Amino acid sequence: MSNTTKTNIKKITALSLSAATLLGAAFASSSAMAGSSNATYNHYYETKRSTGRAPASFEFSNPGTWSKDMLIAKGVANNDPRVYLDGSNSVDGDSLNEKPTDMYDLYGTYDSNYLYLLWEMVNVTDELRPEDASRQKACDDPKYDNPIFIAFDNHVGTHIGNNAKLKKGGTLWDSQNTWDTSKVNITHILGMSNQTSKLSHEHMFIYTGDQGGVYDWTPPCDERTEARRIDGNIADEIIGINGFNTTDSITRNTDECFKEEGNYVNFKNTKHSSNTYDYMYAVKIPLASLGTNAQNMDSVGMDVQVVSSARNFTSPGVQSLPFDRTTIDGAEKYADNLDRTRSMAEISMKTFSVPFASVGGHN
Repeated sequence: MSNTTKTNIKKITALSLSAATLLGAAFASSSAMAGSSNATYNHYYETKRSTGRAPASFEFSNPGTWSKDMLIAKGVANNDPRVYLDGSNSVDGDSLNEKPTDMYDLYGTYDSNYLYLLWEMVNVTDELRPEDASRQKACDDPKYDNPIFIAFDNHVGTHIGNNAKLKKGGTLWDSQNTWDTSKVNITHILGMSNQTSKLSHEHMFIYTGDQGGVYDWTPPCDERTEARRIDGNIADEIIGINGFNTTDSITRNTDECFKEEGNYVNFKNTKHSSNTYDYMYAVKIPLASLGTNAQNMDSVGMDVQVVSSARNFTSPGVQSLPFDRTTIDGAEKYADNLDRTRSMAEISMKTFSVPFASVGGHN
């Protein structure tokens, strides 16, 4: 690690005050519980509610019209499965040559007709090891044609049971993603590709179901549903843990999400170039397609979680907003019998169980 990088690394105790100042008193710390632990996540992970309709000047594809009061979930940068692998057992040494799936912030708002979401994707490989930082984003590389799922609870519709598995058996798009429906309510699940070339309504699908699970088929979304890929990000800071498991004197482990200490750094104060490597997704979804309307949004709102996979359409979620530790379970271990360049986190069944973030309604 360079001296410049070392000087940028700060202990979490030194960052607590500045992070609190950035986020403001309106943020409530997430009470989300890890699916396999009684411990809560550290204070960098946030889950909250945005209230109030979008202003008349709002345009979902214009980053300048998204504001901090629309922020509903915060993650931590550089916590994708790549950074936890012990490269000593890999054919290639480690997996930093792979493009990451690394989600950071999630925003939400609505108006009389639509729900709007925006989330940020970061790639700090240019800080970790510049020679492996590809200027071609994962969303523009067909090798990384990954599914993204957005789970919703509109509070007025039929809840999906059976851990959101398909009624016919298996999981949506063979993703191996499930939700613990005894802990979280879901009325709709939107499936889409992460590829820029497929961000059109013909490649977006909204599924419903009943207590037996998700209905097996749904038509594509209509032309009112839109999605955009936008370069850069709108975060004032990108807080995350620097380094990866093959970095000298740095050890990463998946329990760090519970701990209040760590080598946290603001990646915007490092060599990382957000304009070059980071990007965002923005989506516009008719409220009617989610079984609700503006009056319901005002009174009860919409709960939401975004889940993104890492590689292909048989790969489970490795990042989510709000964050759930299930995304990185097994990330320290190689999938020895399948692919020596991938971790178990990229192939194993996931069960999401943390509370969703919320748009609209009342606190």
